[in-house]
Amino acid sequence: MNIKQILKGVKPGRLQSVGYLQIIPLVSQLIDERFVSPAQTDISTAGYGKLVFSNKTSDKTTIIPTHTAYVTKQAAQDHAMMHLGLLKSHSEKQYNTAACIQETQGGYMSQNKYEFFILPWSLREISLKKRYVETYSKIWDDIKIFNQQLGLNSKGHLEFFVKEFKSELDLFIAQFEIIPNQIGAIILINGSVVGIERVPNYQYWRELWKPLIRECYGSLSLQTARGIWGSVKDRIPATRIPMKSNVMSLDDIENELNRVTIAETETVKTIINNIISDDFEITNEPETSNGFKAFTLENKMFIGQIIADTVNIVSTDDKIVYASLITKQKWFKNQEWFEAGEFSM
Repeated sequence: MNIKQILKGVKPGRLQSVGYLQIIPLVSQLIDERFVSPAQTDISTAGYGKLVFSNKTSDKTTIIPTHTAYVTKQAAQDHAMMHLGLLKSHSEKQYNTAACIQETQGGYMSQNKYEFFILPWSLREISLKKRYVETYSKIWDDIKIFNQQLGLNSKGHLEFFVKEFKSELDLFIAQFEIIPNQIGAIILINGSVVGIERVPNYQYWRELWKPLIRECYGSLSLQTARGIWGSVKDRIPATRIPMKSNVMSLDDIENELNRVTIAETETVKTIINNIISDDFEITNEPETSNGFKAFTLENKMFIGQIIADTVNIVSTDDKIVYASLITKQKWFKNQEWFEAGEFSM
């Protein structure tokens, strides 16, 4: 299994670029309407670290995206999932592997009083590795480090980040857009691929778009701009092409934008073609529903999860209905080293 197979039936859209963040929309006519997102599911808590999902009114299966998180609109503990979930139609399911993401807040969530997002990128790899630890405080120390890096209060409260950077995060939604027939995206930060996302249908993507781009990848763009992942002062990412300064008319601007977009797309295409054939090690996951099964994938560059239309080990013939892959932090931080050629004489 590799990225080429995971993205079978998908085509890239026009590259979107703003600052350090670049997004390649993924479009497809091959959609699967058998699934809905957590936006159409009720959530509550049955105790700290115990999330309950209720899908009692829909005839469709709910896919709970990897690292779905909830900020409550009440005096209650915010929670996050450490792995994906599958919820049958007209059913309810409790996960005891969730994490509390407010170190000192008490209270349980009740239905319809929350907003969902996807965990910040730099918390996702470590969260996935702790996915079956049944300890509600398991990522508090990781949240503390994340907050410290951004100059925030060093407590295990993720809402500090969400509130402090609200206006900056809102800009990512204003600057990027969903295009027709979009079911996913390839995301780059500072010239490096950091995430690959695929969902089953258009409605699902519309509901996942904001939580994914705003908090997950938007947070990484903010960190990058602050030099948290290495010095970026006065450095233009290799995938960004400067515009010429001698434009004199609206036609000149349009022509120059087209030139830059084509040049940036060709640069990004080379980067992506170099990574889509690497095979993954595959781990079976216990999540199954109506003939669908979850798997965790990992290779030297990526880690993440997929859902396949199968009840056994996934093969290249199986349909992939959901995928969320993120670049490993070590790779992102030391990409030039990993891609350097071997010594020879």
